[in-house]
Amino acid sequence: MAFATLHGVEIHLEETGTGETVLYLHSGPGRGGDWRAVVERLGPSRLHLTPDLMDRGRSGRWPDPASYAIDREVEWAAEMIEARGGRAHVVGHSYGGAVAARLAVLAPERVASLALLEPQLIALVE
Repeated sequence: MAFATLHGVEIHLEETGTGETVLYLHSGPGRGGDWRAVVERLGPSRLHLTPDLMDRGRSGRWPDPASYAIDREVEWAAEMIEARGGRAHVVGHSYGGAVAARLAVLAPERVASLALLEPQLIALVE
């Protein structure tokens, strides 16, 4: 278990395995632990990153809700991927799917592949 910080917000992150990096982004009401069964099934041959998105699980809250935007999550994801080799396979469910899709648009060099499960794409309309 680790915490990373973005603009003073602590983000909880579980990191297991070795090999190619896979980033899992959970749904709005979820948390990184929701991916536990998937990670266990795939085994330790990949570096599995399962963060709690902001204001979920053990992660902190954005200090000024009026200035929050999905791009804050995207910025953090891109930095985390960059720190772990520069590219990752990205899996997102619901709100996490919106974050993953936005990441692929804003930082395509960080995304080796993209899997979206019921993405909440309305979150991308600003």
